[in-house]
Amino acid sequence: MTSPPAPARSPRASPLSWAPAYALGALDADELREFEALLAVSPRIRTEVETFAAVTAALALLALPVSPGATLKQAVMTSL
Repeated sequence: MTSPPAPARSPRASPLSWAPAYALGALDADELREFEALLAVSPRIRTEVETFAAVTAALALLALPVSPGATLKQAVMTSL
């Protein structure tokens, strides 16, 4: 029986699999340090990060604005 694939951010996972989490700012401090060391020496990883960063920026532009409900808005305004 073969073992299941490693989770995307496990130490056994490919460094390329961390690129989306890096682009989203979702790596913890240890992962960030390790990934940035690889990023400094790997053109392939830099290219992956650039691609995911562009996608992340585009996704932000696709989000529709949402107006808070009257109750939430009033609660926030009151707390100020």
